[in-house]
Amino acid sequence: MVSIKGNNMSNFKEDEKITKIETSEYRNYQFQTTYYSDSVAKFNALKKKTYFPVVLVAGIAYIAAQILMEGILSPSTWLRAIPILMFLLIYYRRIRVRDQTILIFYGIGVQLETKYLFGKTCTFIEKSKILSAIIYDKMTYMELSPCIGLVVKNEKSLIMPFSDFTIPTEKNILIYNVLKMI
Repeated sequence: MVSIKGNNMSNFKEDEKITKIETSEYRNYQFQTTYYSDSVAKFNALKKKTYFPVVLVAGIAYIAAQILMEGILSPSTWLRAIPILMFLLIYYRRIRVRDQTILIFYGIGVQLETKYLFGKTCTFIEKSKILSAIIYDKMTYMELSPCIGLVVKNEKSLIMPFSDFTIPTEKNILIYNVLKMI
């Protein structure tokens, strides 16, 4: 598995050989499926607009106002500041992933790209290192949802392309079938 920092997805030219594009809108994200001729499939999940910068500035302004009014050593300042900081941390963890893409090259391998609120990562997995693709149930506090995973040789854990999104079962089956054709 090769991990690359940079803008490698932009090097892939999208030309007139696109055979099919399908876009689905969900509650808080958009899922797009694109097939390029007979050799490449691209699956993209993109979260809708976030208000994190506004919430961050409002939280910092509130804490600064409390420090100015009460003083930095006042217990009431810290009793108000700590819950605000915890809220900002929880909110950031929820919205930190903006966009996840899996680009499947038939006979070559899989490229995974994740765009975060601040930065991005790009990983290429060769066909010879992919042992299997699986669909499993991901359990969170409030829901049970299907998820796609890759079992990769010499990796201790499962690689999950869309770990921060709740992709519907029919889309997971579509991705699974395409991964099986590699």
